[in-house]
Amino acid sequence: MAYSVELVGSREATEGPSPSIVLRYLIVGTDDDALVRALTNAASPVTYGSLVKSQIRTSEEGEEFWRGDVQYSTRKKGEPGQIEWAFEMSAAPATHISTSLETVAKYPATAPDFKQFLNVRKDGNDLTPDGLDADVATSLTWSETHYLTFASFTPAYIAKLYALRGRVNDDAWRVYAKGEVRLLSVSGSPKGEYVVPLTFRFEAIPNETNIVIGAVTVTAKEGHEYLWVYGEMKEDATAKCKVIQPQGAYVEKIYEYGDFSSIGLPDPWA
Repeated sequence: MAYSVELVGSREATEGPSPSIVLRYLIVGTDDDALVRALTNAASPVTYGSLVKSQIRTSEEGEEFWRGDVQYSTRKKGEPGQIEWAFEMSAAPATHISTSLETVAKYPATAPDFKQFLNVRKDGNDLTPDGLDADVATSLTWSETHYLTFASFTPAYIAKLYALRGRVNDDAWRVYAKGEVRLLSVSGSPKGEYVVPLTFRFEAIPNETNIVIGAVTVTAKEGHEYLWVYGEMKEDATAKCKVIQPQGAYVEKIYEYGDFSSIGLPDPWA
């Protein structure tokens, strides 16, 4: 049986706090009401501007002659494609550090110069920097809840999320440079057989360049890399004693990289 679906020019629109619009279709050549609804749905776009398809009404106007009205309205909370987000700016979890950013002063002026090593003490015949635990890196932690269609929440997608959890971005992602963002967790549960809300938690720590530690300069360190300093005993001519001073700095990769673009998340701030 041959049938046709045609969009006609008559449209009803509503402006205001709850805008809506109706696209009207004519369906000819079938008496199957289920097929009429399916044809109307297939012929009409999923979105119309910023509005989403919310309702389809069909009515039989004559023999094998139907009218289909497709209504578009604003998105409701919890519909596929929606995003909710929240964020927190805070210091990163306490990290044990052995050197400071700068030795501001030492008293008296002839006191040994440890070149930014912290809490240096004698350990037998040697000196050891005990360091301290401090919140030294400013981080941005945020969550995003994305509403996925049930059909897109496949075992393959779940496996992809599992593989990326705990990793850092392997390339520039959104406004962040490589190595600045870590995917902390993903959680969610299906809502019936239509929508799956997934909440993603991220943490961003800025990359750094030209970190000066005594006579050592660290050219570059990614946000989620770890920096530690090696020291050796040297003679301090002013204090006339042996001191421990930085001789090398090491930037260590702690987390694996991952392709964040493969998650397919729209940017809530874009």
